[in-house]
Amino acid sequence: MSWRSTASAFMVIALTACNGSPAATERPSVAPGTTPGPSRAHSATSGPTPSPLPAVGDLTSANGVVVFATGNTFDGQGQLFTIWPDGSHRHLVAPDRIAHFALSPDAQRVVIEGAVTAVVGLDGSSYRALELTDIALGTEFFLWSSGGDRLIFRGTDEADPTRTGLYSIRAGDPNDLVNLAPGLGPLAVAPTGESILAFGDVVAREGHRDVANLFIVTGSGAFRRVNPEGTAILIEPGFGSAASWSPDGRYIAFAAFDTADDRDWEQSRSALYVADAAGTSVQRITGPEVGAGPTVRWSPRSEWVATTGTTGASGGIEEIWLVHPDGTEPHVITALAAPGTCCPEWSPDGTRLLGARLTVFDLDGMEIGRLASDPVSADGYVWVAPS
Repeated sequence: MSWRSTASAFMVIALTACNGSPAATERPSVAPGTTPGPSRAHSATSGPTPSPLPAVGDLTSANGVVVFATGNTFDGQGQLFTIWPDGSHRHLVAPDRIAHFALSPDAQRVVIEGAVTAVVGLDGSSYRALELTDIALGTEFFLWSSGGDRLIFRGTDEADPTRTGLYSIRAGDPNDLVNLAPGLGPLAVAPTGESILAFGDVVAREGHRDVANLFIVTGSGAFRRVNPEGTAILIEPGFGSAASWSPDGRYIAFAAFDTADDRDWEQSRSALYVADAAGTSVQRITGPEVGAGPTVRWSPRSEWVATTGTTGASGGIEEIWLVHPDGTEPHVITALAAPGTCCPEWSPDGTRLLGARLTVFDLDGMEIGRLASDPVSADGYVWVAPS
């Protein structure tokens, strides 16, 4: 089967897979590619007013629930929990030791990957192991289809690398295995369901990190490299995604580094870029001085792009940075409140950020609270609104 036919099959089955992002509510405040106007003063009132954290028994739909993995997911030793954003109502989802998890579109089920790959209800019910009949095929980077009936993943075969690529299985029937596209791994699906971001052309590997290119694949099966020539993206399992769709699906934000300087990727000295949904127009919005890391998150209202930054000024310590999608007002928010915080995740209403160690910040970097005291995997958390 040709690339285009397999890519088309992939689109039919998978391209509206849920990536955990809320639905779009507004267009970006300043469209990428336009001439920035005067810099806007940054203040706590520059966006929606944060609502107070809920009391026990008073969880609102705007505050949602946090799903997180404790321990070290690098070594497949995490455990999955849910917790309310006020730090109460902590619940063990499954006792399995895991390396990765992905929520279903309705946030009622989760696929967990570790020693065993399984689907389980978020309340811990209906546990079902997924055992492929193709025992030679390894699995990683799971996503859900938009209807929640199929699981999309990257399959790997060390004995036959030509088999590595995108696959899908029916969530209720792991024997229903479909080879979708060769050589790619999924990163994020467009909110519109029309395109998918994927990584491929892995040119280097160091430990768990891959140096690769970023591609956008459309419903017709066409695909295009997005990152500029002379750059590459860094894929670090356990540190989120290096690319993120805007909530309306019109733009892509991603971190890429200069491949001519080995120090750029060894020290995570990436710049941030914004591209249109077709991948035809790409604009750099920060330089490598921000040191954008492999975590990029577009805010629910499209006002900000959040990333992990590592600058010389910070002594190489990871911080959470915010920048408008037109490149204005790049600034670090966690340097004083919580140095060493990485891997931002937005609250559903876009008024807070959740960082490593499950610390909650407002958009001025003021620490609001910490949801748990035990070690938490670097990006092993997601903040979702109840369905």
